[in-house]
Amino acid sequence: MKIVCVLLSLVAHMVTVHGDVEIFDYARLFGLSNKTEEQKYMCVDIVFAIDISCSVKNIDKKKMVTIVENVVKGAKVNEKITRFGLVLFDNGARKEFGLNNNFGNADEILGLLADLKTNIKDKKEGCKTHTWKALELVRTDEDLLGSVSRYDTETGRERKRVLILMTDGVPFDNKRNVDEMADLTKEMGRLNDLANITTFVVHVPRDGVLEPIPLLEDLVSSMRWLHEVGASTDLEDVGRYFFHQLVKISGCDYRCTTKIDICFVMDRSDSIEIENIKLTKDFLKDLGDSFLVTYDKSNKKFTSAMIGVTSYNQDVYQHSLGVECKDNACVRDVISAIPDEHKKYTETYDALANVASQCLKVPRGPGIHRVAILATDGNTWKEGSNRINSRPTIAIANRLRRMGIDIEVIGVPNYREVVGIDEWQKTASHFVFDMRNGTGPGWSVSFEDLKSITGTVARKICEQYSDEQANEV
Repeated sequence: MKIVCVLLSLVAHMVTVHGDVEIFDYARLFGLSNKTEEQKYMCVDIVFAIDISCSVKNIDKKKMVTIVENVVKGAKVNEKITRFGLVLFDNGARKEFGLNNNFGNADEILGLLADLKTNIKDKKEGCKTHTWKALELVRTDEDLLGSVSRYDTETGRERKRVLILMTDGVPFDNKRNVDEMADLTKEMGRLNDLANITTFVVHVPRDGVLEPIPLLEDLVSSMRWLHEVGASTDLEDVGRYFFHQLVKISGCDYRCTTKIDICFVMDRSDSIEIENIKLTKDFLKDLGDSFLVTYDKSNKKFTSAMIGVTSYNQDVYQHSLGVECKDNACVRDVISAIPDEHKKYTETYDALANVASQCLKVPRGPGIHRVAILATDGNTWKEGSNRINSRPTIAIANRLRRMGIDIEVIGVPNYREVVGIDEWQKTASHFVFDMRNGTGPGWSVSFEDLKSITGTVARKICEQYSDEQANEV
């Protein structure tokens, strides 16, 4: 479908950058930051278990507490979002504080951690390493991670429970039962896994030397969550290496109840593999659920969001208009029915022209914003062309804004190349959520990671177009 020529002829000379566009790159979406405005929303229970046995130097014990401090500083802390607990172990295992302390903010936890760091020498109760007791404690104490899954009372979704184990050596009680205690530790790890506890492991040096400990591979839930701290790595910085992984597995849901007219515009070009088309659809279904769709039958009007759905490649497909879906279940069904297919070319300008002519053609009423949410993995590539051409897409985006239609861009991963961000930045009205691969050191994302930014995308868009405050559910 080619419907863009008239609009292009009107605005071909009007390619401009619209205002200040905020870029949410990998670091802002997932990275550890001590800036309050960049704290991450993680709906998760996290318990740290720190080895303070004799073989761990006091300076390293303090550095492990610093790891905890850094993670706490990077998270939004309250009883509905991120909760923290802490266990110390040597000759036995002891709870320093639990999840149900009802910490209202990070400062309360940071105060306890500062005291712990000052008095860490006094916390030692022997030179043994009872790792199995720490693993058992976090599972059997309901004020820690507990033995059963936890679910959000509003959404019904499972709340992640994560253990971060920091240790320098093999479990040890006495020389006669080393193998027995190793087996017991493995068993405690197995029981934790059965209880749906996700385990990260930070392997720190023992007396300055990082000794191979195969047992740790049995305890960690995934090898990518085993972090071995070599001599060249400052222990205090280790939190930065696993924080992004915490964010990816524990994103918060969000519910926006404002009146807003949305059109999802989904790229189905052949640079996106079929499996990733499916994952993008799953992401958009969850994003759609973040905006409440309700219809008042007696007054025959929508009372919150309306959501239309479009996809495109070398053609444009209008799957539904906002007026056709009177609840969120309908929106999900429409997205589910999008064919799991792709074609050549990325004619984004044509898809945005369709937003103006069909998907968001008619304003619903005064004060109700119209917003196209564009999910694409690349730049505009016209059928028959041998190069990208961003100009018509940027021109159409400017045309839409003059019509009162904004565009926000979600840049999904591209496995063929690292695409330029210039087109996205000049197309977006306020936000680009940049999920490109390889744009920074260690910045690696997949389509599976889209689900972890659902709440962030919904929150930023909702706050931009309404007076609502954050509403994690």
